[in-house]
Amino acid sequence: MKKGFHKKFIYLYSAVLVLLILALINLFVYKGMLGKHALIGHPGAADSVPTGSMAPSASSATLPSAANSPTPSESASPSNSSSPSASASPPTTPTPAPTPLTATLVSAGDCVLHKAFQESAHVKGQDKYDFSQVFEALKPFTGPADLSLISFESAATNSRKDYTGYPMFNCPPEIFNAFKGVGFDIVNNSNNHQLDRKVKGMLETRQNIRKAGLEVIGAYDGEEPRYRIKDLNGIKVGIMAYTYSCNMNEKALTAEQQARYIA
Repeated sequence: MKKGFHKKFIYLYSAVLVLLILALINLFVYKGMLGKHALIGHPGAADSVPTGSMAPSASSATLPSAANSPTPSESASPSNSSSPSASASPPTTPTPAPTPLTATLVSAGDCVLHKAFQESAHVKGQDKYDFSQVFEALKPFTGPADLSLISFESAATNSRKDYTGYPMFNCPPEIFNAFKGVGFDIVNNSNNHQLDRKVKGMLETRQNIRKAGLEVIGAYDGEEPRYRIKDLNGIKVGIMAYTYSCNMNEKALTAEQQARYIA
């Protein structure tokens, strides 16, 4: 019985040994297959595999090498020499914002010189009048303006013995030098006192305004239009002057004379 037991043990030991050998063989085969897949998936790895191994060489690999594969941009886009680039669109020039135009206008009046003001401007001992001190305070406003206008309600003739105040005004023409000195550009003479010395005095007043280097509107001699258009920094400005009455002095004129001299 003891002899039979030893015999069975030898059979069992032999079977276990065979199974162990088979397991080792399978393990080696499995590791070889893993190495083969690793060589195929990684370019350049075949350089380290010794000759005669079961892994294929780099020349026989079925997957393309990343170094030799064309990039998506190379395979999808045409050659630069055959067609223009899609991004080569002409540059757009932005439209500049318009520059705003500005102009400053100053209007003053009515300027009516009563007798007391006339006498205050008389230079003692001389046949001369100086009104500059009366208007000097306006200079900070009229000087920088693009256009300054003053309404003058009086006659201003050269008759030195004929200067009067209310109700029929006539004053020395030196008043216009004062206007010019503080920066006025235009004198409006269309008002109810422009015929205080009749048409002759009105036309003489208009001449004295122009002698001082000023423009005049509102007093006409038939040849001028009844307006002025000034270009102020690119802005067109229209100026007109009208009166509703000349204190009934216009009644001494015919309809044709009224149309010729006043507005």
